Amino acid sequence: MLDDLITTPSERTKDIPFQGRLQYLKVYQVPIGLPKYRLNNGRTYAAQAEYLAKHAKLSADFFTRDPESDEAIKVQHVLLRDEIKDGAKELLAFFKKHQQEDPFILTREGFVVNGNRRICAMRELVATDPTKFGHFEHIDVVILPPADEKDIDELEAILQIREDIEADYSWTTFALMVRRRKEEHHYTIEQLKKLYEKKGREVDEVLDMLDYAEHYLSERGWAGQYHRVEDADYAFQQIRKKRDKLSSEQEKEFFEKTAYALLDNPKGGRLYDLIPKSANYIDKIIGKIEEEFEISGSSTPYKEASAY
Repeated sequence: MLDDLITTPSERTKDIPFQGRLQYLKVYQVPIGLPKYRLNNGRTYAAQAEYLAKHAKLSADFFTRDPESDEAIKVQHVLLRDEIKDGAKELLAFFKKHQQEDPFILTREGFVVNGNRRICAMRELVATDPTKFGHFEHIDVVILPPADEKDIDELEAILQIREDIEADYSWTTFALMVRRRKEEHHYTIEQLKKLYEKKGREVDEVLDMLDYAEHYLSERGWAGQYHRVEDADYAFQQIRKKRDKLSSEQEKEFFEKTAYALLDNPKGGRLYDLIPKSANYIDKIIGKIEEEFEISGSSTPYKEASAY
């Protein structure tokens, strides 16, 4: 269908910054059932990781081994549906009152580059009331010229990240997206900074924070459950900052264990403020722990402290 469409005249166009230049692409109508969710979508990396953590029988490459997998695409719909019902209800409310205003962007193979959540919301409304929301049975799209994954990633960054990263993306989602781009396409830190319009050491920082967050989650038996640390970005910023300033590995390890213990408290917030302060009193804390447990001659008191 897409191959036939691109040879069909269209009076409407949409300008897209793609492959290093502004391209004017024709707008077409397709059935809403045609577009396929793009599994390699930065917005859902964290949700996919959590799904795999909850479904241990699935292979680690469930979302990555086959972009055409019907099974994985169905799960992707569930993840998107959960998101628009929990954190993005405004999409459902918006489309209950409005029609489509901007065409979706599809790859030549029919994958959605931007607007996965919007298409999911429209599909949910059509499923709920086909008569009332029948105007979503067909949607406007533009079709990109042939491109590789790196081209698509860069377009995603331009269309989504630069516009609403602060509003719609948690820090863990952004960090996972950056790391995936770095590993898959071998972006340098400088290239990532340019792609996501970041300054200084922001990219290095968020990647380090992700490492600490994953270590913390793994130690607690919560691997992949990124929702547990979505509001703890300040805590992991301080862990990264203060740990590097400590002189010995013993102090670094002990500080990390102390910070993780503070993170365990459900009140969060106020206790997170104690994380940078605890780094200033590591010697005294270690001394107090040794005194409390009558430890002598131990070179690694943090192990006993962790148990405590």
